[in-house]
Amino acid sequence: MTTAVTDAPPTDDKKWKMIDARIRRRGRTPDALIEVLHSVQEAFGFLETDVLQYVSEALGVPPSRVYGVATFYSLFTLKPQGEHTVVVCTGTACYINQSSRC
Repeated sequence: MTTAVTDAPPTDDKKWKMIDARIRRRGRTPDALIEVLHSVQEAFGFLETDVLQYVSEALGVPPSRVYGVATFYSLFTLKPQGEHTVVVCTGTACYINQSSRC
């Protein structure tokens, strides 16, 4: 079964246009997946299901691969983040200096 290439973004929203421009610039090739997902993350703040489907169709990549890449890399998130993010260093130097007491 072949998947039709999506010619235009689902809406005229500026975010969708930016993502579509990135896809066109990279030539609609599967090797652009991580770069396109990064653009989606910048535009929407997280990777929505409908956007993952659009990226899958536009790049000709199976949805399972797009989801696999999105869940493998810690840079990507599938849910909206809170207003504030707390990060605690868990490296050896921080652990010795008792960063775990927070």
